[in-house]
Amino acid sequence: MSQKLSLCVLLLGVLSLNTPALAQEHSHSSSSHDSHSDHDASDSNATHGTPSAHVHGEAHLTMAVDVQSLVMELEVPLDSLVGFEHKPTNDTETKALAQAHDLLAKADALFKLNEAAECILTSAEIDMPSFEAGAHADVDAEYQYQCDAPERISSLEVSLFQSFERIEVLKTIYLSDDKQLAATLTPDNTAFALR
Repeated sequence: MSQKLSLCVLLLGVLSLNTPALAQEHSHSSSSHDSHSDHDASDSNATHGTPSAHVHGEAHLTMAVDVQSLVMELEVPLDSLVGFEHKPTNDTETKALAQAHDLLAKADALFKLNEAAECILTSAEIDMPSFEAGAHADVDAEYQYQCDAPERISSLEVSLFQSFERIEVLKTIYLSDDKQLAATLTPDNTAFALR
């Protein structure tokens, strides 16, 4: 992960802990999943050290622009992708995990930036969970773009909900030198206006 994005995500985590309107509670949606022992909010950092809470059905996307580079970091509970959080125990679960990885690697199919910004995906890194005992299983994906006209980035259209129907909410943050925006996207509201 780039140093600037890591710092931005860390700062946003601190802000969310200190701002009631942005704070996240550690919870699970009503969808069925393996039972877990109770955890406090600090457990949300157990798997990858990112500041967002582990909430089934909820994913987090951070977009950071620096000169002509755009980095997008996605964090989502594994349950929201495949319906379980444990290490795969059969061929069906192993296949579901591989399919989720492959879908996440196709960033251009999941996220569409407006064409005027002339952004080209240069790398996609998918970090699948390690299934440590007692830790929640989150998937982190980092997408790097080279943009010829980053000042013209004006919108993001998200198709993530079509590929992963268990994701109900995508909390999105956009950061640049002159702007900080946030939006909550849903299957019925998939566009993020950045200008």
